[in-house]
Amino acid sequence: IKKKVEALAPIIGLPEMDDLATAYERCNNLSRGWETEEVDPELLQEEQEKVMYERLVAAERKTKENARRYDYAAMIKNLAALRTVVDSFFDRVLVMVEEDRIRANRLSLLRRYVLLFNQLANLSLLSGLLVRESQQSQEGL
Repeated sequence: IKKKVEALAPIIGLPEMDDLATAYERCNNLSRGWETEEVDPELLQEEQEKVMYERLVAAERKTKENARRYDYAAMIKNLAALRTVVDSFFDRVLVMVEEDRIRANRLSLLRRYVLLFNQLANLSLLSGLLVRESQQSQEGL
């Protein structure tokens, strides 16, 4: 925990944390209360959801390795880099489709992202702090 705090403290106001918090919030808001993170790759239809799943699997491997080495700064960069794929997913993929299996699979994909982010820290607890820090740094410009 100490190493996580040491990695998080100096970058709370940096763009990486803004990216991390934004990606986390987008995934968390829609999948809040969703219980499963089991994604069926066969049910992925849209190109961007396939890309998001591939990036998720790669990020899970990197995050596991970063955690094993207690390299939380690298973990933060790895997770923050997911912002663009998350934004692209939400721009191009409708999560709440009528077909139950597709909707459930997409919600599971989002939930799995949330759980990945939570390996670093419970970002729902940090998100208010991150938003305030971001607003303060923008007001100071």
